[in-house]
Amino acid sequence: MKKYPVFRFINLFFSILFCYLAVRLLGIDGNTKYIHLMMVVLLGGIGVWFCLKDGEDGVERAFQAFVAAGMVLHIGYMLSTGCMIRSHDLGDFTISSGGHASYLLTLIWQGQLPQTNEIQFYQQPFFYLAGSVVSVVVNHILHCEEAFYLVDAAKIISCFASCAVLLCLKPLCGICGVKGRGRVIAAAMTAFLPASYLAGGRGNCDALVYFFMTVLFLQTLRFREKPDWNNILLLALAYGLAMMTKISCGLMALFTTVIFLYEFGKRIRHGGWLLLGLKYLTFALISFPLGLWYSMRNYFRFAQSLTYVLQLTSDSPLYRGEVPLVQRFFTLDTANLLKTPYVNIGSDYNLPVYLLKSALFGEFYYSVPVMVPVLLLLCGMGLSVVTVVAVYDGIRKKKMAGAWKYMIGVFCLSLLAAFYFYWREPYSCSMDYRYSIFMIVPAGMMAGRLYEEGGNVVMKKSISCLTAGFVLCSVLFCLMVR
Repeated sequence: MKKYPVFRFINLFFSILFCYLAVRLLGIDGNTKYIHLMMVVLLGGIGVWFCLKDGEDGVERAFQAFVAAGMVLHIGYMLSTGCMIRSHDLGDFTISSGGHASYLLTLIWQGQLPQTNEIQFYQQPFFYLAGSVVSVVVNHILHCEEAFYLVDAAKIISCFASCAVLLCLKPLCGICGVKGRGRVIAAAMTAFLPASYLAGGRGNCDALVYFFMTVLFLQTLRFREKPDWNNILLLALAYGLAMMTKISCGLMALFTTVIFLYEFGKRIRHGGWLLLGLKYLTFALISFPLGLWYSMRNYFRFAQSLTYVLQLTSDSPLYRGEVPLVQRFFTLDTANLLKTPYVNIGSDYNLPVYLLKSALFGEFYYSVPVMVPVLLLLCGMGLSVVTVVAVYDGIRKKKMAGAWKYMIGVFCLSLLAAFYFYWREPYSCSMDYRYSIFMIVPAGMMAGRLYEEGGNVVMKKSISCLTAGFVLCSVLFCLMVR
């Protein structure tokens, strides 16, 4: 099997593109009634396929079924949700509003990058470039010039990115030693995380960042296994595009640097360091210019720093700097956790609870029967505990050798980044899980590996029940959202 079956990604992209064109031509885009009905039919078909298909390993079928069902949820949610619904900083559908919509319309109507760095125009351009190209093609086919649809079509890129993560799970599980039913656990947690399909329906770069962080993790491990020219060039291209999507993707460079230094140390002892050094130089010559050209442009034109983010002020209703650090970071606000499954962006301050709630519901309220989000929250809490136990188990039993240290390392790195961002930008919106969606990838794999290696029947049954409940509640929640 090829490392990167490119045709699968191509097929996925054109499948999403076809679905989007179909619902637009039929006039049912945003019509939750018909789209949810189609989702139910497809999910039922996947279930029948799983039950009737013979001649294959049942665990492999379950893995494939969860990945396919997850894609149905992601694509169905995108088709049934307009880009302005549950969006972030989208702005008006004009060139002058400065939101994500303005960024896209500037590229589509004027054929140039924004000429200021105000509001969202400071953002790295790759999502907007890719989204505008897809939008122009789609709306040319549909003979549409309406501003809303020019922006809306860009979410095809977001949906593709969130679904493409699921295609990376199999090679990632293989390289990290997640086997058997553990792979099914990992697939279920990743494919049915609501934050993932919520991001896949938006006209911003959240889902693309999620995808590139996953690719960087996978490709770094590929290079660790086989440090050849093919892997270093793919890694350099991935880093360049990732940094051109959002500078925060550079977080993964800390992990990659450790791998690079380890490999270089081995070559110094055993020979071949000069060739490896040449590969590292090539990596830098490709990734740095590709990833940082827009930042350099903005630095020279607007004196914009490399780590610049849109600044709020201490008089903002979202400011949480007055809350003691212990309450913000190191306690669990159980009263808030039990009060409602949804975050209150106007008053919440506790990072652990906010991360959990926003991973499941974003920063929004939903008109769905309360039992479903409550059960989803309980299952999410349970799987969060499983993840913590997996980290502890990996360290306590000295399993940090091999793949455990990679999974634990990138998970803790992502968690520390969330802590740092909230500390640096003490506003409630800084806690949103959409900035940390990648965290679910190592978390799911650690939970899966804990399931396989735990050896405790109670633990296995608990993880199975929590995962099954999580999948069921996530599906119900997605089908109930309007």
